[in-house]
Amino acid sequence: MEQAAKLDYDGVLHALFNNAGVVGLQQSYIDHDIEEWHRVLNIDLNGVLYGLKYGLAQMVKQAEKNAAQESDDPNFAMVNRASTAAFRGLPNIGPYTATKWAVRGMIMPAAMENAQYKIRVNAIAPTDTETDMIRQFVASSPDPEKVLEVMQAMNALPGFPQPVDMAAVCAFLLNRS
Repeated sequence: MEQAAKLDYDGVLHALFNNAGVVGLQQSYIDHDIEEWHRVLNIDLNGVLYGLKYGLAQMVKQAEKNAAQESDDPNFAMVNRASTAAFRGLPNIGPYTATKWAVRGMIMPAAMENAQYKIRVNAIAPTDTETDMIRQFVASSPDPEKVLEVMQAMNALPGFPQPVDMAAVCAFLLNRS
């Protein structure tokens, strides 16, 4: 995070998109391999925790420095990627669903803990976005046509949102102006 801060024009980590996620194998809890369970949790849950812990620490450090210098730069923001899986159970992807529920639960405390530093902490919970991961997920499912139909039916508009759509939402939430 310190190295990331050095990339900004003024040496400050102003914005962070915390986007950790893999779906993992499509299996019921009964059939799920424990090592696979831990792999998904380590990426999807702990990955977000690391971003929160170290990203917010860097932002707080700068916010405290700004306050000491009476600087008026409250432009710190973090966006964390949850999922619509955080609002409903999805079969055969239990670890992914569990982590996205957990991410949803992590955001409000993080926002409340860091509001005093004027750090905005938000989450987005998109439906399936058309990425390589989603294309591979569909292709590896037992009934790709049915899975594709179900996944696309979760969207208000036909098809899948595109990565650029998610980028636009993140850019809006991370905007410094």
